[in-house]
Amino acid sequence: MWFSFLLSWLAGIFLGLLIYAFNIIFENRFLGILCGAFFVFLDTAVRSQAKLVWFSPISWAMLDNINIGEKVATPNIQYVLTMYAVLILFLGITVIVKSKKQAIEVMPPI
Repeated sequence: MWFSFLLSWLAGIFLGLLIYAFNIIFENRFLGILCGAFFVFLDTAVRSQAKLVWFSPISWAMLDNINIGEKVATPNIQYVLTMYAVLILFLGITVIVKSKKQAIEVMPPI
């Protein structure tokens, strides 16, 4: 249960940072949402193409897509945790660097 919670939490952090990073970089709220939606919809495509699971961080949140017993050709847990750490670190640094150079403007709700 805790393992599933950890993976789901990491997927949520990844999605949140991805959307925020794209919104800050391109100064457009639509592109961040579009990029986040791409990764969510990629999860459904992975179900028909098993090779895509290596490139779908949202799919890693399900234990069915992780190679635990070294018997299937899906990513192992070390790969998943390392990639989440790298992606989150990269997106976090990008957000911090870009946020320091940009003034915060409060936009009206959509």
